[in-house]
Amino acid sequence: MGAGDARFTVTSSLPRQSMSEQVKTVTSGGRTTAYCETGSGEPIVFVHGVGSIKDAWTPQVEHFARSHRVICYDTLGHGASDLPPDPTTLDDYVAQLLGLLDALALTAANLIGTSMGGMIVTALGVAHPDRVLRLVSMNAVYDRPPETRAAAIGRAEAAAT
Repeated sequence: MGAGDARFTVTSSLPRQSMSEQVKTVTSGGRTTAYCETGSGEPIVFVHGVGSIKDAWTPQVEHFARSHRVICYDTLGHGASDLPPDPTTLDDYVAQLLGLLDALALTAANLIGTSMGGMIVTALGVAHPDRVLRLVSMNAVYDRPPETRAAAIGRAEAAAT
């Protein structure tokens, strides 16, 4: 079978409903965070990267909601969440996640983040290890060259406007 012959089907036993149709909000630190949650059991929180939204996690949410309480949210400046303060630091995003955990009465959770979301969950894990059951940080950045860093900053600034 050649590369162009691959076929697959995605199926789900959960109703196919846009994450945007299930949006709830919490306010913490004077900023509103849009989030979705479904399922029950040990909590998993998914954190997206720059320029993305909570809906990017829909396939993972559908899978893990069969056995876990699954939460995904829009980080500051993304989707339906409020804009971040100006200037913004990583600590602002960590505070947002801590505020969400507190609002949902989660003393600890499994945290999964990609790209900037990976940076957020890692920073939270370092600062508050007692709030983390398990941590997955995917494609988080480290020691970027100046041109790559400038491009990432440009995407973050564009997403915040």
